Amino acid sequence: MGTLRIRLPRTISINRATIPLGLPDTPANRVLGDRILRQLQLDLDNHTFQWADRHKYRHLAQPRQLHTLTPPKVIDLWKCYTQAQQTHLEASTIRKDYQAIHHRLLKAQITDFSTAKLKLLQVPYSLEIVKRTLSQLQAMAKWAAKQNLISNLPEILDTLDHTEIRKTKGSQNKTRLAFTKQEQLTILRAIQSNRFSPRQAHSHYYNYVYFLFNFGCRPSEAVGIQWQDIDFQQGKITFQRSYSAVTRQEKSIKTHTNRIFPLTGSRLAWLQSIQPAHAQPSDRLFPSPTGLPLTHANFLRDIWQPVVKTLAALGEIESYLPPNNTRHTFITQALASGMDEEDVAQICGNSDRTIRNHYKARKRQIQVKDF
Repeated sequence: MGTLRIRLPRTISINRATIPLGLPDTPANRVLGDRILRQLQLDLDNHTFQWADRHKYRHLAQPRQLHTLTPPKVIDLWKCYTQAQQTHLEASTIRKDYQAIHHRLLKAQITDFSTAKLKLLQVPYSLEIVKRTLSQLQAMAKWAAKQNLISNLPEILDTLDHTEIRKTKGSQNKTRLAFTKQEQLTILRAIQSNRFSPRQAHSHYYNYVYFLFNFGCRPSEAVGIQWQDIDFQQGKITFQRSYSAVTRQEKSIKTHTNRIFPLTGSRLAWLQSIQPAHAQPSDRLFPSPTGLPLTHANFLRDIWQPVVKTLAALGEIESYLPPNNTRHTFITQALASGMDEEDVAQICGNSDRTIRNHYKARKRQIQVKDF
């Protein structure tokens, strides 16, 4: 293992002299080296650098001098923390979890700990993802403190605390709201016609969204369904698997019990119409444009949010609702059509109690009829 050193620019030293820092080349020390380099650059910019004083930068590498340096950026710490974790974690864990957090830090433009919580909450992440990210940042901060990269650990941990983050009453109510029939048609038409698709064709996802609205399943179940799950002769779909884009693996559905969705009339005819001529039993109904399993997170970011949020902003639908509310829409419309609660619960994978408590009377406005 080599040691770290700073090579001075030719404007300072014709021979490009170096300043040895006396630190082993480790991920943690690279962060420290970057901080010392920023201090050197600051002195150069302020014209306060003196060749005779060049050895003070090595002195800054001593632990007791850490507080005099500019705190490292969170993203730089995370890179080094990830590198350190690679020595004892599976590569799949690094790829799945640590790179995902790296992406979130960049997307939320997090540079320091003090604003991390606020910035994460301002990005359209679920509260569970925000909490998980803050927990990982706390673990990273503890590691950084042991490496003498930060000096105010208690304050940082308090800043990253997420125990008080709770769903608001309004957000809890919103999860059970349904689109109206007209709003459903408006969304489907916008996707089918590529009305808001500046870069990629939204219409590729039309069948996927139509299925979500009309078959009462969860998005992960729709992504996981294959042609072998559909029995056209007996007129039924067997929901038995879901697909996780995070782990890139199939798993059982949420209830861990296969369920049957009867096919009749327009739903049966529609499925027959979209089946490719040479479809294989293991082919997915709704692959991505590249033929791989559809990634719901990409669909949410690139298709659903641009379309539905724009329609809401234009006043063509009442408000933005997430993709899971397509299932709530199906359940609400099924109950409104007169279907029995038990039947709806059975084909959608809910309990009778859930249907009764959360869906049966969930309308945006209560209307009192004349009597």
